[in-house]
Amino acid sequence: MKPPHSRRSVFTLAGAIAACLATHPAQAATFTWDPALNATGSDGGGTWDNATANWASAGLDTLFSPSAQTTTNAAHTTGTNTITVASTAGLAVGQMLSTTSFAAGTTITDITGNVVTLSSNSTAGIGNGSAIHFSFNHDAVIGNGSGAAGTITVSGNQAVDSLLLNAAGSGTYTLSGGSITVSSRNGSAGAIKVNADAAISSAMSWKNLQFQTAGKTLTLSGGGIASSANGSFNGSVSGSTAAIAAASTLRVTGGIYATAGSGNTINIGDQAAGTGGFQFSAGTINTGGSFQIANDRSAYMEMTGTSVLNSTGQISVGRNSNTNLGKFVVDGGTVNSTATNTTDVQVQIGRGNGVGTLNIKSGTFSVIGNGVAGNSGGIMVINSNGTTANASGTVNLTGGTTTLKELRFNGSNKSSGAAGADAISSAGSATLNMSGGTLYIGGTVQSDGSGATTAGGIVNRGTGTSTYAISLSGGTIGANANWSSSLNMALGTTNGNITFKAADATNAARNITLGGVLSGSGGLTKSGGGTLTLNGANTYGGATAINEGTLALGAAGSIDSSSGVSLGSSGTFDVSAKGPGGYTVKNLTGSGTVIGSLSVSSQLAIGNSPGTATFNSLTLGGLSTYSYELNGGISPAVGSADLGIVLGDLTLLDGATLDLLQLGVFTSGNKFTLFAYTGILSGIFQDSGAVDLADGASFTDASGEWVIDYDDSSAGLNGGTTPSARYVTITAVPEPATALLAGLGLLGLLRRRR
Repeated sequence: MKPPHSRRSVFTLAGAIAACLATHPAQAATFTWDPALNATGSDGGGTWDNATANWASAGLDTLFSPSAQTTTNAAHTTGTNTITVASTAGLAVGQMLSTTSFAAGTTITDITGNVVTLSSNSTAGIGNGSAIHFSFNHDAVIGNGSGAAGTITVSGNQAVDSLLLNAAGSGTYTLSGGSITVSSRNGSAGAIKVNADAAISSAMSWKNLQFQTAGKTLTLSGGGIASSANGSFNGSVSGSTAAIAAASTLRVTGGIYATAGSGNTINIGDQAAGTGGFQFSAGTINTGGSFQIANDRSAYMEMTGTSVLNSTGQISVGRNSNTNLGKFVVDGGTVNSTATNTTDVQVQIGRGNGVGTLNIKSGTFSVIGNGVAGNSGGIMVINSNGTTANASGTVNLTGGTTTLKELRFNGSNKSSGAAGADAISSAGSATLNMSGGTLYIGGTVQSDGSGATTAGGIVNRGTGTSTYAISLSGGTIGANANWSSSLNMALGTTNGNITFKAADATNAARNITLGGVLSGSGGLTKSGGGTLTLNGANTYGGATAINEGTLALGAAGSIDSSSGVSLGSSGTFDVSAKGPGGYTVKNLTGSGTVIGSLSVSSQLAIGNSPGTATFNSLTLGGLSTYSYELNGGISPAVGSADLGIVLGDLTLLDGATLDLLQLGVFTSGNKFTLFAYTGILSGIFQDSGAVDLADGASFTDASGEWVIDYDDSSAGLNGGTTPSARYVTITAVPEPATALLAGLGLLGLLRRRR
């Protein structure tokens, strides 16, 4: 009768195998998870350590043998396939040479003294004193398809050449504890191969991950292994076919990861449907190289929650081909592109004929760099190096905060080399759509490879048939430094009007200058303490709101089609560049200041029920109406009615109408200032019935009777006292019947006193 199967017998067999390996060239082995100890592989939970024989290999249950990695120095080379090394410590026959100097799979076939014999026939690439890296590699397979999955508790660090995750009969495998190092020998085929849903909370170091079955999700949450040579989140994330890639999901829900070498490429997910792909909800990824989305096929990535992506290299979305459609959605979390020493433009949406889309819905996206000569920090390029008609980049801003120094349409992927080296995308399209969120622009950047720098802004470097489009219909564009743009922009109303904030994130005043044409049905709002200067012949039809700071029209600037201008109490409308002839707006409302000569053709409605506005020179057109609001009361005070202060000439063209709007009660004898003026007054008003109101004329309006004075020497009760000024005032007078009753009452009183 056979003795029962036991762990002890396994150890004995393992020892025999080890003895055999010591005298024969070893080969990389495959270990299959086998907690049921059936010698072929099984499903279930257990411990992955180096003392429990719960792995099957070559028809036996055995201990897992971690891959060994050793680095030593070559003293000198001898022959064509031998190396004399400084030390053979850690080396063994069967170990695999991991260097680009040898063909993949080169192994140690003999060790005699310090002379190492290799299976490769050439050592020409090994220099005296160079470092040589050896590894003895094993593959681990988890999932047998026969039983219930479980939790595998990893003890210590387990090193494998590849990790294959297959399906269990039921359930999902979870790996927790310890750490797992997965080598990079398998190249683009993937050191981690995924055929089943799995979750790994163990710390990991890996290079290249490949999904080999559609519809599967791998979740990582354990972070990386500190100081790992291969990085802890490195290489490509792909699918074995395009269909499998589109239906695969990698989730990172926690941990801190770092990349090494060339960085990461994400080539999974369905960008059109916005499903699958790389879903990053928590944790931190620190990239030392580039971070590429869709460089080999279409791909999708989404950041949410508290995720953080810190990139010291380039970030690109959609790359190399019109068939590589990439989409990067930021709906929470933080992206910091902090490259300061690279000549590669930091963020590229659509590169080299790729098709890229960046959607920022919430969270923070910052593109930071020093912008000095030889460095392209702070720049986001939409459609870089496009040479075909279908090349494109699109940035959609609907929320969150985006910070960069320059937004560059149709530029190059570099800012280095000869002068002008970054200046071309000769074909394709670049698009910015903004309907929410905040975009801060401005700061020193390198303009081209000559080393020259500029102040950033929004620019187009395209040539040939390349095109750009900017659509703004909500959200805020601010200024971290003074910046300008000569590009045309379309203003819409999808989510209200665009706000131009002439200030940085701390509200320090900055200046913005726009030289292109602002068109469309929308309008704009000006905020921030700095100046927004419009130099284009703008055609937008919406309202212009100057809430704070200054909106200035350049000598050639205009907003003729705008429905009107409104002034906040700290807002200034500067038309002084228009010269003595001034500028005409349809409607002007609100409280604030106008610099230069202004004409109003339709309606002047000062104040905010009520308020005060100050002008250098004011003309009310023949078809205009002065809508004047007053509160009055028994004791009206300053601010009880609208007030216009004109520090110059006041002109009332024939037909200008005065329309009183009563906001509260007033008392007979109350006097209100319509205007204070220091220059020359020309013309008179007419009332709402089109009757001229000569000086001293009485008229009825706002439920009362009034007398108008165009040359009053004192201001009304609502204020307006101005040095060297005269005043246009109205005074409430009693109606005739009321005056008669008042007289009879006075007569009766006199009689009683007698």
